[in-house]
This record gives sequence, structure tokens and C-alpha cells, in this order.
Amino acid sequence: MFPYPRSILKQKNRGIGRNLMMNVLRQIPDCRKIALSTRVSNKKAISAYQHWGFTPVAGTMESWANLEYIVE
Repeated sequence: MFPYPRSILKQKNRGIGRNLMMNVLRQIPDCRKIALSTRVSNKKAISAYQHWGFTPVAGTMESWANLEYIVE
């Protein structure tokens, strides 16, 4: 069984992730930075995060990619 409904999984490449991030920022107006980590093997996620404006930052664990989004 999938952890998410199939209808959500079919929404890839339709701007859902970016809209979600923008809505989170609207709900938390004092937010100035979002930091996240994902496995380096998760190339699709890393590419999506960078497309949304996240930038890579140095990390201490070689199997993890660290990214951050600075709100201006």
C-alpha cells in the first residue's frame, strides 16, 4: 500500500510542490529560512528543490544532500 493516495502521486510535475512551499511560507510569515536534507541518491528531489530556489549547503554526512531556501 502506498503512503499517499494515488491521486497525489499522479500530480508530479504540475507545480504542486512549489505551491505547497509557497503556502507554507504564507502561513508562517516569520519564516526566513527552510533547511532540508535528502539522500544524495534522490536526484529527482534534489533537482526539484533547486528548481524551487533551494541552494546546496555543506554537510557532515556524505550520503545526505543538504539544501536551504532563504526568504528575502
